[in-house]
Amino acid sequence: MCSGGRLLVGGEFDLESNFTIQDAENILHMLELMDHCSPTLQAEIWSMCAAILRKSLLNLQACTEISLIEKLVSRMKISDEMLADLLVEVIGVLASYSISVRELKLVFSYLKATNDKWPRYSIKLLKALRMIPKKHGPDVFFSFPGKNGSTIALPPIKTWPYQNGFTFSTWFRVEPLSNIERDKPYLYCFRTGKGVGYSGHFMGSCLVVTSVKVKGKGFQHCVKFDFQPHKWYMVSIVHVYNRWRTSEIKCYVDGQLVSSGEMQWNINTSDPFDKCFLGSAPSADKERTFAGQMASVYLFSEALTPQQITGIFRLGPNYKNHFKFPSESDISLPDTYKKVLYDGKLTQSIVFLYNPAATESQLCLDSSPKGNFSYFVHSPHALMVQDVRSIVTHSIHSTLHSIGGIHMVFPFFTQLDFPQASPDDAKEGADARSRTEFEIGTLLLGFLCDLLKQSMSTQQQMVHGRGFIMLGYLLQKAGTNHITESALETFLDLAKHFNNLPSGVQLLRHLVDHILFNPALWIHTPTKVQISLYTFLANEFVGQASIYTNIRRVSTVLQLMHTLKYYYWIDNPESRSGIAPRGLEGDRPKSQDLIHLRGLILSITKQLILKEKTSNDEELQIILNYLVTIHEDANLRDVLQLLMSLMAENLNGLAVAFDRKNGTRVIFKLLASGDEMVCAMALKVLALFLSRLPSKRKMDLMYGQNLYSLIGERIQLNCNTLSMTMYNCLFEVLSERVTMAVMSSKHPDQDRTYRILNPGMFHVMARLIRQSAPSAEAMEVRKLFLSDMILLFNNSRENRRILLQCSVWQDWMLGLAYIYPKTDEEKRVTEMVYSVLKMLLHHAMKYEWGGWRVWVDTLSIIHSKVSFEDHKNEMLRAYNNYQQQQANGQSAPLTVAGAVSGSVQGAPALAPRTSPSALCSDDRGDVEYTVRERNKERTDGDDIPERDQARGVSSEREKEVLTLLEDVMDDVVKIVEGRGKTPENVKRMTEEAETKKQKAMSGPSQVAAAGPDKPVDPRGQVFSPGPHQAPYRIPEFSWSHMHQRMMSDLLFAIETDIQVWRSQSSKTVIDFVNAVENNIFVQNVTQMVSQIMDNLIYSCGGILPLLSSATSRHEPDITEPTQNLPLEVGISFINRIMNLVDVLVFASNQNFADLESEKNMTKGGILRQCLRLTCFCAIRNVLECRYRTNPSPTPSRQSFSAGDNKEPVSPTGSIQTLIEATQPSTKLSNRFHVNIFNVHMLLLDVPVRSVSPPPTGSIQTLIEATQPFTTVSN
Repeated sequence: MCSGGRLLVGGEFDLESNFTIQDAENILHMLELMDHCSPTLQAEIWSMCAAILRKSLLNLQACTEISLIEKLVSRMKISDEMLADLLVEVIGVLASYSISVRELKLVFSYLKATNDKWPRYSIKLLKALRMIPKKHGPDVFFSFPGKNGSTIALPPIKTWPYQNGFTFSTWFRVEPLSNIERDKPYLYCFRTGKGVGYSGHFMGSCLVVTSVKVKGKGFQHCVKFDFQPHKWYMVSIVHVYNRWRTSEIKCYVDGQLVSSGEMQWNINTSDPFDKCFLGSAPSADKERTFAGQMASVYLFSEALTPQQITGIFRLGPNYKNHFKFPSESDISLPDTYKKVLYDGKLTQSIVFLYNPAATESQLCLDSSPKGNFSYFVHSPHALMVQDVRSIVTHSIHSTLHSIGGIHMVFPFFTQLDFPQASPDDAKEGADARSRTEFEIGTLLLGFLCDLLKQSMSTQQQMVHGRGFIMLGYLLQKAGTNHITESALETFLDLAKHFNNLPSGVQLLRHLVDHILFNPALWIHTPTKVQISLYTFLANEFVGQASIYTNIRRVSTVLQLMHTLKYYYWIDNPESRSGIAPRGLEGDRPKSQDLIHLRGLILSITKQLILKEKTSNDEELQIILNYLVTIHEDANLRDVLQLLMSLMAENLNGLAVAFDRKNGTRVIFKLLASGDEMVCAMALKVLALFLSRLPSKRKMDLMYGQNLYSLIGERIQLNCNTLSMTMYNCLFEVLSERVTMAVMSSKHPDQDRTYRILNPGMFHVMARLIRQSAPSAEAMEVRKLFLSDMILLFNNSRENRRILLQCSVWQDWMLGLAYIYPKTDEEKRVTEMVYSVLKMLLHHAMKYEWGGWRVWVDTLSIIHSKVSFEDHKNEMLRAYNNYQQQQANGQSAPLTVAGAVSGSVQGAPALAPRTSPSALCSDDRGDVEYTVRERNKERTDGDDIPERDQARGVSSEREKEVLTLLEDVMDDVVKIVEGRGKTPENVKRMTEEAETKKQKAMSGPSQVAAAGPDKPVDPRGQVFSPGPHQAPYRIPEFSWSHMHQRMMSDLLFAIETDIQVWRSQSSKTVIDFVNAVENNIFVQNVTQMVSQIMDNLIYSCGGILPLLSSATSRHEPDITEPTQNLPLEVGISFINRIMNLVDVLVFASNQNFADLESEKNMTKGGILRQCLRLTCFCAIRNVLECRYRTNPSPTPSRQSFSAGDNKEPVSPTGSIQTLIEATQPSTKLSNRFHVNIFNVHMLLLDVPVRSVSPPPTGSIQTLIEATQPFTTVSN
């Protein structure tokens, strides 16, 4: 080994002091010698060679001159494992310095597969290739050997440019040959013959800048920067000239200011600077000569700014031009640096430029611009002395460009799945082979990416040749085990590098489109790799503003949604959606991993959409297309969640874009899904969309196409019960208060800021609740809906006004209640409905013009609801009676009247509440009721002949039977209309039916006489309960228990307001009545009293019967209440209304003429109605006085009630009821939940007066009786 070292260096070899190869031919001799050495000795020699090559570029140049790489590649085929590693190491060092076209072709040919196998040591050689692009320093440079007299001598400079300062700048690399501490090598020296001038030399690892003003005297500035050997630096020495103050000196290393200070560097001399050298002092002795390399040397006639120096540094060590054209460099600069470098001033300030590429033998040509001022005495060209020469190397980028560019690397990717050849292939296991493939793929990708990072020309080749498309295709065809975490890191580093390049926009787009966002490339890779990829893209990549602006937004979003549809699906979309899935050739991630990956992809999509400042129509259309074409619920949920999140952000008018793209069609498509989560999120999207729409557009969209009703229809397609989850979403649509979470429990309590913004949802929610199958959850939803309405109406007057403006809202509101509740839950729900109605009716009476009409409409709708319920119960009783008689073997009644009569007499118990639904059906408001016939098959053998005989009846009998059926239907109509409910009418219609029956039976007897062999069944039944439609007509008005309850609640609310007025000490009740703000209230109450007054008086028997009883000298007449209103309730209502009339009508100063014209009443009609009411109360008082004076010995205590339809047994009982109606009743208190009498006494505050019995017919008594009073003491 020592002899080999001496052979190379031409003397005693020392790795620290004497390691420079003196003659390149000695390397060839060493190779010949190594052929006769043992492998161990060869390994030591090659290890020593690698060390000395790293220490000196002179050694590298010597090896390059003899093309050592070719010889080493040829030796690899016959070397063992240990020598191959060392040879690859040496090849890597040499190739990173310089590699020729011939050498690169030889390396590529060695890597070519043979018999579908990689050559031996391919991995090692690929590792050497990875070292090649990592070259630092210029391709062309001056080499200074550090010998005596080795320097570059410059021609004399007649004047030094000091007026604007000057700057010396170059790239250099120190390569010490001896004692660093003792030597003082000069980097530059510009002096006159008298020794005056400027210089820069090294003291150890520091650079000392000197300005000698008088021979032997001057100023020095030490640049305290540690310049390491074997490393390239750019140094710029800036001399700043100041006329009126001390000048400065600034030292920049690699574009950064490292040292500065004040120094009087200016030299006033007229002598020429004829001692100018680069790389040595004027003496040029060995201790003062520079050993190393130096790139282009610039001298500027002005002090450069920090920004200019930084820009020059970023151009790199290979720059050797005039700063004229931005495109002259392979490096792309930001615009800020281009402005300061290429503005024309910098190129004009160049004093000299010595470029190592512009040399001819020993002559170094000045390359400064021709038009610049010349500072030299004569020719500006310099001379390279004593082995100083210009070295030209070949980088991998220029060499690769010579043989075809970056595309020459792609054929190696077609060999990725090939195993590597070995001396004994039979011993090569599958594990080792797969490990080899893994390493080859990683090394090739790393080599390719290193090439792209280092050269702009290589990047341009990649763009113009569509390199990433080819790369993606080749990787997709290769095995998935090549794309590992290391390969992913390589791609991600490349993406970050392209993002920082000003010219990397196209490269980044191609990389994103064809590699990073190519699902076919990643779908079969390990799940960890996929998660790492999409995590980086979601968190670091898209989040950067520069990356976002460099990629195509619309195409990327389209590609991402395409990825979800065809590759990252959870449920196979082929069966339902008809989409042929892709990526089925290999293993796919598990379901949980797919959900995670889809979430990351959607996160990327969301960031792409939200960061754009322009319209989002195209991206939104892509998402909507996905939701329309995909029908698997599992594949819809996360995308729908994304749409909901985007709508919540609503940046750039996303709701408007949603409207333009008819997004509501997609919503209603999703509402038909069988998955409750999908339906819930679709409703949330709709709520968010409506909350962003202008009010007018919302009205046109939702009401113009009746979309509110369509919501309910779509929800009912797959579910017959409204769940709590769906109710919460519907409530969010109603209030447009949307939460991002889908809640299956009760939604958060609302506050006073909640408003009704989509009142059309009330009817939808009520219909869904009514049509839900009976269950505990359905009952909870019903109660929650009513509770929410109570809170909404209680918190806001505007909410009440909005509902009152809806059409026929009472219909669905009453549909939520139970007319005849049976359980505690039904009673609770009904009470909540009463509370809502009371709140709304009171608001209408107090705040809305014409609010009394709401009360009238409510009475009418209640009447229709109650009468229809009674009709269903009546038909059910008739049907049950018919079935019971058939089961008992009795003859069923031939008419519905008979069936009803029998059911009433038998008083069978009503069926459960669900039974009428089996008998009646309601279709969109057109009521049709069908009594379904239940045919029971008989098992007796005698029935079959009888049925055969019945079939032989003549057509005449059939006509009579049809006539009988029509008569039966007429009887049903009469019964339902109330004309046949009295016992006399029932009896009459039953007799008519019997007569028709005899006629119908006589016909068959005559037929039997004509044909005795066809007897007729004497038990043949004519009436059949189905499938005939039972007609229903709304009967005349009657006071049901619901009417009475609502009347009592409304009166209580009005009386409460009056009591509040009375509690005010600052104003009287009269002041409140006549106040402007109470005009609506007073007018509505007046109209309500006018509307209901005569009906109440008529329901209590009328004025004339009461007057007859009060003035008769004999036994009082019977007072008969009508319209199903109990006498005690009617009298109580009249008394309370009389008190309201006293306060609000008689005490009001309003003109009733407008109110009368509104109802087309004659002038004074309202006052006459009030006087009739007063008269009725007065007559009642007279009757009470008479009764108290001459009471009946056997009074009756019976009274009317909702469950007792019997009349009092005597007139005295009616009078007793009349009198007691004004007294507190425990029965009424329990019934209406208020003590009507106590409320009456509390609100009116009328003093109790005793009444003496006046003579019958006394006018004075009538006058006094018009005053409100009560006959009960406190």
